[in-house]
Amino acid sequence: MKAMTSDLRKKIEAKIKNKQDISDLIRDIDIKGENLAGAIIEYLQLVGRDVTNTNFSRAIIGRKGEIINWCSSRFKGCNFKDAVFKGKLWARRSDMRNCNFSGASIPFFEYQRADLRGCRFCSTIICVGSRAGMGAKFDETFFDELARYWDINVDFVKKGV
Repeated sequence: MKAMTSDLRKKIEAKIKNKQDISDLIRDIDIKGENLAGAIIEYLQLVGRDVTNTNFSRAIIGRKGEIINWCSSRFKGCNFKDAVFKGKLWARRSDMRNCNFSGASIPFFEYQRADLRGCRFCSTIICVGSRAGMGAKFDETFFDELARYWDINVDFVKKGV
């Protein structure tokens, strides 16, 4: 993994400003804590990586029909507000605690055994399914928020009780 340099950061900022794909610039680069807001990133494979506190807000990530593999990675505190995932996001066994997914579009999302506690999902398009999220960790309030206007009560029964 190569370190981010100020020259590379300037090139990335210019491509983002000109609405150009930055995939080639960030491949094999440590993007932890970087600001990639508004970026177009057609290819972003992050298996086993730490990209904690990276800003992906308003980014367009992936290509339609292709897999975006983020399995076993750390995304703690990342900002995905209003991001659009065009491909199929695999984030199995990933640590995504305290991420902001508000307004994000992630229609094809595999998050088995991912840790999604403390995340914000207001107006997020996400697949809520038992297979897509088998073993995932959410805050109990996630389901209260989801059902807030459905005129139903959500009760929890702890496993093993």
